Amino acid sequence: MRKFSSQVVLTLFICFFIVLSGFAKTKPLYKLSEKAPEKPPVKPLSPILTGTDRGLIRVSSNGMTEILWNEGSVSNIIKTQSKM
Repeated sequence: MRKFSSQVVLTLFICFFIVLSGFAKTKPLYKLSEKAPEKPPVKPLSPILTGTDRGLIRVSSNGMTEILWNEGSVSNIIKTQSKM
């Protein structure tokens, strides 16, 4: 009987598993949906009040600025409840 070297046996073993892996069917971990998830509607941002050394400025959600008060500097803005 003929003896095969360990390198030949290992090569045949690897080739065998490569061929088998080509026939194996893999199953995905999860199925992706066909449709992208719906995003909730985006609420428009409320205006931002900015205090500077030149006064009080309102910045709207579209980037427009409006000077609300310019007779001094603003160092602190305090949020209060509105009664509207």
